[in-house]
Amino acid sequence: MLLLLILLACLPAGAARVKSGETAPDFALKSVQGENLRLSEYRGQVVLLSIWATWCGRCRDQLPELGQLDQRYRDSGLQVLSIGLDEEREHLLGADQDNDFPILHDGSKRVARLYDAGKLPMTLLIDRHGEVRHVHQGFRQDDVEQYVAQLEAMLAE
Repeated sequence: MLLLLILLACLPAGAARVKSGETAPDFALKSVQGENLRLSEYRGQVVLLSIWATWCGRCRDQLPELGQLDQRYRDSGLQVLSIGLDEEREHLLGADQDNDFPILHDGSKRVARLYDAGKLPMTLLIDRHGEVRHVHQGFRQDDVEQYVAQLEAMLAE
């Protein structure tokens, strides 16, 4: 038992529980507009799922890029979903006005715990069958090129 506890303590902090090749855990959240949305409703589409917070600078840097990806690939079968972790839904309203994709509110951080979101933003690319294909932790500007290559490959399938 002690050995198991020691091994668990050595695992990297913030590592995603959800791994590539696994089915994305389903969830339902309310959008900032008040609509209930469920991840499984988007089966048949490629989903870019971003978990973020307004107090995270890199998250705010990523949002305009997600908006551009949404506009560029929406007609090809991409659905961008964004999950804001701010406790107050009102904090997410500004981001909602700047983007056309749904912003979901997870003030209780239930979905963030389900996905074991460590370093924010956490971005998952989910294929048309609901399988997680790519998990990205954090954000740098050059990550967008990687998103594009991965999304184009998934949309072409």
